[in-house]
Parts: sequence; structure tokens; C-alpha cells
Amino acid sequence: NSSAASDVYKRQKQKWLRKFEAMIKLMSLKEGEEVLDVGCASQIFRPYVEERGGIYKGLDISEGFQPDYVCDAEDMSIIEDNEFDWVVLSDILEHLPNPEKTIAEAYRIAKKVIAVVPNWYRLERFSFLPRHPGDRHIVRKNPQGWLDEFRKVGFEITHLRGFFYVPSIAFYPIRPLVAIDLLFRTRPFLMLDEFIDKHFSDIPLV
Repeated sequence: NSSAASDVYKRQKQKWLRKFEAMIKLMSLKEGEEVLDVGCASQIFRPYVEERGGIYKGLDISEGFQPDYVCDAEDMSIIEDNEFDWVVLSDILEHLPNPEKTIAEAYRIAKKVIAVVPNWYRLERFSFLPRHPGDRHIVRKNPQGWLDEFRKVGFEITHLRGFFYVPSIAFYPIRPLVAIDLLFRTRPFLMLDEFIDKHFSDIPLV
């Protein structure tokens, strides 16, 4: 029903806010640093950058979002080498056919990159599981696989952090599985999520 859908959306929005807060904390952004948000969409990350004195620029393939740069994330040749202090790759790499090209481009145009990719908590990360038709994730890698892609082009990994640990199986449109997924969103599981986030999120294995 609409009430249940609204509750799920609110929880999802809280997760997004936690993600952005974790990202900006890790960045330790300095005033005047320039940040390029690749796949910026509606530019939700902009206020987090600007509140800390950073200069925000958005890049997206769609002109509808009115980004500063309109181009494909896999080919950002319209941007000069080392033009930005930071490139943000938040929830975009898994949606690209060739994410390694975007990672290489980020290495070319920025001194530092912060990326967000799915962790093991999304059960469809396991490639042997069936893919739901509504799953827009093109590439499915485990966390180590993503780290390897960054190291390949020359990045040094300085920080690793999780921000959400409750399992998710919502992409499977089977009623019992959807019910289990909703169970994972109840208060006891969210309290467990908060406990792990507080005490274990900086451990690479987690």
C-alpha cells in the first residue's frame, strides 16, 4: 500500500543521507577545492560540498539535470588533465558498461577520488543469482574487484568505509522474499546496522 511504500522511501532517503555524510567526512574537503560529481543527476551532493566552502561542478549525460558538463562518464575528454581536486563517483560505476574507462578518466582529471559501489549486503552482487529485469546494475563485482580496478590505473587506496549493512533482496519480485526484505528494515535490524556502522565500518573486511 502507499503507506508502506512511503515508509520504504523514507528509510531509503535516510540511507542516502548517511552515505553523503560518510562521503563528505572522508573527503576532509578544504575551502576552495573543486569537486566534480560524475553522474550528478539532480545534484543532491551539492550542498554538502558548498557548505564546506568547496566548488561544486556536476557532470551527467542528460542535459535535463542542467549539469556543468554534458558528456559520457566513460569519455570525459572535454575536461583537462588534473582540472579538479576531487572526482565523486557515487553509485555510478556499476551502471556503466565499461567502468574501468571512467576510473581511468577520474585518475587523469583529479588528484583524489571518492567512490561508492555496492557491497556484499546487496545479495544480487553474487553473480550466480538470477538478475531481476528491473536491475539497472550492469556490472556486478565484489568489493575487492572494485578496489583492484582502482589500483590498476595507479590509485592508492587511503580509506575504506561501509555505511549500510542490512541485507537487501528487494530486486526479486517474489512475495516471500519482499516480505523478508521488509523484515530486514524493522527496528531490530536497523539497530544492528547502526551498531556495525559505529564500531566496525572502518575495518576493510567489513
